[in-house]
Amino acid sequence: YNAVLKRRYVSYAFDLAGTRLQGNYGDPNNDGILDSLFRRTYSIIPGLDYEKGFSLTAYIPTKQAFENYLLNLTNIFGSEAVVPTYTLDLLFKSHFANSMYWPSKVENGLAYNLLQNVVDLKPEDINSVKMLTNGLFYQTKKVVEPDAFKSVSAPAFFSKNYSLLGRLLFVSNYYNALSVKSSKITFFAPTDDAFAKIGISYNTADPLKPVFTINDAGKVR
Repeated sequence: YNAVLKRRYVSYAFDLAGTRLQGNYGDPNNDGILDSLFRRTYSIIPGLDYEKGFSLTAYIPTKQAFENYLLNLTNIFGSEAVVPTYTLDLLFKSHFANSMYWPSKVENGLAYNLLQNVVDLKPEDINSVKMLTNGLFYQTKKVVEPDAFKSVSAPAFFSKNYSLLGRLLFVSNYYNALSVKSSKITFFAPTDDAFAKIGISYNTADPLKPVFTINDAGKVR
């Protein structure tokens, strides 16, 4: 779990203030070389590494539980490296909350994750609970899936044939509307081929600003 989290979501940025706070303007041993400090950031969960100013709850599956789940994803997509980011985003966000939820809250269905889904854990699903510097850490026997993976939107996140639909549901946040348990929904899910037939595609020419495009007689609008 931690290895995949770091591969997909960790970045490092130079911390000028932290570097200077070491003393001697970043050269505490006075050897003439700047001893630069870099701040690690988890893009999907800001503040995960911070010990002050954040109260978090983490529901982290055991290595075996996560490996079993990841094996299913790699069988579908070919390798972990090509599992869509939108699928992993939802999966990892379902394991964290930006407030502390005590076991009594979890047991009574009053604990939520970053997606505002109820955390579906029974007492028998939990190995241990620890209080750490910035919140509560639950070691769990199972992967906590987001509601989007258990509703009519699920195929869009678990199939190569729905890559465009999966992106659309994710960036529009519409997967939440399709995950309401009290709703009765019929979902007509277009495949990538269906989108292609009417000229809708995902433009990745600029990886920093990918956009959905509609091709009309050779023009993009």
